[in-house]
This record gives sequence, structure tokens and C-alpha cells, in this order.
Amino acid sequence: YVSPRMASTHKFGQATLRIYPNPANEVLHIEAPETTQWTITNVQGMILATGVGNLVNVNGLSTGTYILNVLEKQNLVFVKL
Repeated sequence: YVSPRMASTHKFGQATLRIYPNPANEVLHIEAPETTQWTITNVQGMILATGVGNLVNVNGLSTGTYILNVLEKQNLVFVKL
């Protein structure tokens, strides 16, 4: 069982994208079949960080609301952090 407050899970066909923990203090994990591209934006849409990989360092972000955009294969997912 995964608590909805602790992770986000999205299914695309046979592939599953899982993001945890949410909220995160230091590192956010992206579980996906392949390496992902990601972007973190604030609620105004300003890009704060971008990267490639399955670990996202959020240690430098102040407490607040952010959007994680994950591109995995041809799927784009937006997750509120």
C-alpha cells in the first residue's frame, strides 16, 4: 500500500511512474522503467531546476508549492509537490 500523501503513481499502458516521497525534504525519487527528464517550476511557471535522472535534489527549495514536470518516453506528467 502506498499512501496518496507519500507518493504519486501514474500508469501509462504497461509502464508505471512513481514519485516519492511527497513532500520531500532532500531528495525526490522518480521510479520509472527508463531514465526521465524533469523540470521543477514554481506556481508562477518559473523554471527553478531541470535535470535528467531518477533522483531530484530538492534540498535548496524553500517550503512551498512546486510543480514537477516529468517526461518519460512520450508521456508528460505534472505533479504538485
